[in-house]
Amino acid sequence: MKIIIIALLTCLTMSSCEKWFDVSPKSDVKSDDLFKDENGFWDVLTGVYSIMVTPSAYGRELSFGYLDVMAQYYDKITSQTHNYYKTKGYDYTDTQEETRLKSIWKGHYKAIVNLNVLLEYADKNKNVFASEQHYRVVKGEAFGLRAFLHFDLLRLFGPSPADGLEQQAIPYADTYTNVAQAALPLGSFVNRVTQDLDSARIMLANSDWFGPAYQQLYEKRDSTQKERHSRMNYFTVAALQARAYNYIGDKENALKAVHEIINENTKEPMAPLSLTTSASENDRLFKNEILFQLNIEKLEDDISSYFGENAIAYGVSSSATALCFTATKVSNLYQAVSAGDDDYRLKLWFQPTDVSSSWMPAKYKNAKYIPIVRLSEVYLIAAECASGNNGLAYLNKIRAHRGLVALENITDLDAEIAKEYQKEFIAEGQMFFYYKRMNLGRIGVFSNVNLTDKNKVYQLPVPTDELDYGNM
Repeated sequence: MKIIIIALLTCLTMSSCEKWFDVSPKSDVKSDDLFKDENGFWDVLTGVYSIMVTPSAYGRELSFGYLDVMAQYYDKITSQTHNYYKTKGYDYTDTQEETRLKSIWKGHYKAIVNLNVLLEYADKNKNVFASEQHYRVVKGEAFGLRAFLHFDLLRLFGPSPADGLEQQAIPYADTYTNVAQAALPLGSFVNRVTQDLDSARIMLANSDWFGPAYQQLYEKRDSTQKERHSRMNYFTVAALQARAYNYIGDKENALKAVHEIINENTKEPMAPLSLTTSASENDRLFKNEILFQLNIEKLEDDISSYFGENAIAYGVSSSATALCFTATKVSNLYQAVSAGDDDYRLKLWFQPTDVSSSWMPAKYKNAKYIPIVRLSEVYLIAAECASGNNGLAYLNKIRAHRGLVALENITDLDAEIAKEYQKEFIAEGQMFFYYKRMNLGRIGVFSNVNLTDKNKVYQLPVPTDELDYGNM
């Protein structure tokens, strides 16, 4: 694939692969050749998604693996031979942990470099696009992906927003240059994220059928516009804006973004989105609620040694990879509070292991994709940001579509929202970011860890090579 060529050239033409901004004239020539027709632009986007589905990114570490271990979901990691033993204890200086973080950092910035090249050539070679719509969708996807990748790097390697928006974070790489970029203050960094998301919204508003133009564009879509929930799309961009604004405590703008997806008055999602209404083994992931997913054809094979047939066959108690939790702790989290409660998630998302007291995730059974952005998160953001009873209404809306009775006269809405985060995003890598955003002194879903130094846990260390080469 052409993207492999450009991705490798981006690395091979550097004085060091870690110096991810150094690009030689030779790679520019290759870029000229790559972008001589529209297919080259789609190839680059495909290559970015290919980077994102690797195990070092959202194919494992940033979904069910590394991040959920740090959120203390898997309380059965007790052996020092387990691959995530050091992760569970936040020992970022361990050699294996340093390698893991380096892979995440390098992979994200490799994807970002490719997006920057694409955006440079999209305007330069606009005449190669078959239509204005194709041009706008390509640019919109690229802006949205660049914002998404940067924001997750910030949530990993930046400080907690609760400690102030003036703290130094990391560089925002929005140009294709060989000049090392300075780290930005956290607030300025998020501003760059939202600027890219604004650019994506403008590009996608009247060109992407998976958004406000659904009624006008859906029937007219062509072969490039299939499966928009598997690509960066308008609804996902709006959800990312809500996520970013909520991260820095800007509730007003977070709600504005929410209302791009959810009707403010009815609390119903915009077409063609819909909330699930039953627990079905054929729809464990509530597909119609997914705003953005990454397709992984061999996902079941990939997860088998973590929570699947291979893990059970080997024996989870002696496995170096199995990810399990105590059955009673799971039941306690999802336990019925009211007589009418019958949580769909408890029915669908767990399976027994070869150890009687242990369960493991069943969320991805027979699945070929991992959810990256969910409609439920948008409802929970709305519940946090809306005032008074309106916040509770958003929470009750999503609870109703999980088989739960509406809450009434509650004294701590934030605590109820936190419980729904814990239940909803298991094996999806979001809970650690929740703890970091709230700057809590204790992390714990199924295990509890008191943090004596929150900064050392929440702000993951930038790979030492980046510091050594002066990129920070």
